Amino acid sequence: MNSSLRMRPTSAKAIVKAAELLYAVDAVDFSELQTTRVAMQSLAQRGEMPDEPEEKLVSQEQVAASLNVGLSTLKRLLATGQVVLPRKTVGGSIRYRWKDVVAYMNSVDEE
Repeated sequence: MNSSLRMRPTSAKAIVKAAELLYAVDAVDFSELQTTRVAMQSLAQRGEMPDEPEEKLVSQEQVAASLNVGLSTLKRLLATGQVVLPRKTVGGSIRYRWKDVVAYMNSVDEE
């Protein structure tokens, strides 16, 4: 990994805040905001951009963060059927396809 790509978490948070302001004035849509959030989180933590979002599998923790809810809230929403996302089990861990998460967020955003 090239350490010159690492981004300070405070810089990543500032970029996300800017994207949130753009979303608030309808300059970007919700999926663009979420893609920015995921990309900045990955860049700050791993020093590299995430894989192609549509093909990427994400953890329950990442889904919860993308939906701005806690992990226990996400689990409750999934268990009660209030949030419906197809899931995969990878090595005993539950994963979700990023494109399914984005589709769900877009459907909620349109309501």
